[in-house]
Amino acid sequence: MKLGIIGSGIIVQEFLPKLVKMEGLTVQAVQGTPDTLEQVKALCAENGVPGAFGTFDELCTADIDTVYIAVPNFLHFVYCKQALEHGYHVIVEKPMTSSLKEAECLAALAREKGVFLFEAVTTPYLENFRKI
Repeated sequence: MKLGIIGSGIIVQEFLPKLVKMEGLTVQAVQGTPDTLEQVKALCAENGVPGAFGTFDELCTADIDTVYIAVPNFLHFVYCKQALEHGYHVIVEKPMTSSLKEAECLAALAREKGVFLFEAVTTPYLENFRKI
């Protein structure tokens, strides 16, 4: 998997050092915003990630096949839709979308493009799930 990450907040800062060590996975790039580009560059330099970008269009120039979306919830749908339209597999932080209609739209688009769409939720591994 050649991964591009959208977002540079706390979640990304916490999991990126572990992610870059995973076998079979290459983190190719991280996208922030034009305003956070210097922070993104520093984060990439610390973790050996070759691409640091401020826009989605720039991220698309990286050699990626999967996008991990870790931005504020209200942006999930927009970035998922863009990534799916470009033919990328998508992993998105929870909640995937703000509504059932948005989720159905993304699911249909993923099917149409022949790519995977996952919500990054580990419910089966949570203690309360085991109890249920």
